[in-house]
Amino acid sequence: MMLEKGKITGNQLTVIVVLMILPTAILFLPAISSAAAKQDAWISAVLAMLGGIGIALLVLALSLRFPDQPLDLFSEKIAGKIVGRCISFLYFWFFLHINSIIVREYVEYLSSAILPQTPLEVLIVTSLLVSGFAVRSGLEVIGRLGEFILPIVVMMILFILLPSTKDFEWGRLTPMMAEGFKPVIEGAFAPVSWFGEVVTVAFLIPFLNQVQASKKAVVGGIVLIGILLVGVAVITVGVFGASEVARMKFPTFELARVINIGNFLERVEWLVDSLWMLGAFMKITIYYYIAALVGARWFRLKDYKPLVFPIGLLLMVLSLLLYPNAVDLVAFLGEVWPPYSLIVFEVGIPLFLWTIALIRGQGRKAL
Repeated sequence: MMLEKGKITGNQLTVIVVLMILPTAILFLPAISSAAAKQDAWISAVLAMLGGIGIALLVLALSLRFPDQPLDLFSEKIAGKIVGRCISFLYFWFFLHINSIIVREYVEYLSSAILPQTPLEVLIVTSLLVSGFAVRSGLEVIGRLGEFILPIVVMMILFILLPSTKDFEWGRLTPMMAEGFKPVIEGAFAPVSWFGEVVTVAFLIPFLNQVQASKKAVVGGIVLIGILLVGVAVITVGVFGASEVARMKFPTFELARVINIGNFLERVEWLVDSLWMLGAFMKITIYYYIAALVGARWFRLKDYKPLVFPIGLLLMVLSLLLYPNAVDLVAFLGEVWPPYSLIVFEVGIPLFLWTIALIRGQGRKAL
């Protein structure tokens, strides 16, 4: 019961992978990694990328054994109907939960940087309505929209990073690993959980028009994200210094604020605003779509579209109730979310299913 007849290309899958991870990571990684790893934040970004590649290969090894079905369906084949249904519901909750976080991050940024007088409820309803109509349009439309938005997002990132190099000092990146490897690993812990969101691919592979392109598409997306995040970590620390970056709420925004080229081009923080709005819109839409599909299949509906706006209402409630304020949200993201998402959803369940499938010889040999 697929509920979606649309198909996407390998390039569109790459775009989706990048846009479901990059927008939030590009804002938060420098501060979170610098707090632990200091001037070695860029090494933490590299380690997080390698961890993301490892999770991607695990997800692909599992999914390509059942290339015609998403994880919530083939989990019943592997683990039995009862356990499989429980796993399906857990992922339905996971996509609701992660999207409620993204929605709250999105409106908190809009409220603090652009629309301070607008109530959060208005921003949430508006954002979810626009995303809801995109979700109802189907996966092909989301894929094409992503192909249009990603080049703009990448160009904006480069436009922020490259002019900033005039204030860059290599000395701020030394000494390397002065306190050993442990702080570097600590700095990579939260970001690797963001890369672990690539588990979403397990719900999209059946819609690929060429399944054999999946490995290149997914790993290529992870590498592109890693390169951009390493660049952001290197330049923010090289411009401001690690201790200052660690105190910042949005280091990339601050980077845009200090750009000044010949007193002609300056204060281009609107680029970060645009980058965040475009990227976060796509990220919300992707998780919104997957939640609607998984939920519709779990409730045995014939179409996912009637579930779209009820899920939007649920997302609004969750985003307001689960996180009373921005401080609680940041604390949850830094302390609770990484082990919760990694251990249960991004590594734990896929590894459990892959191990059983491997032992029982179920499905095709994927990799």
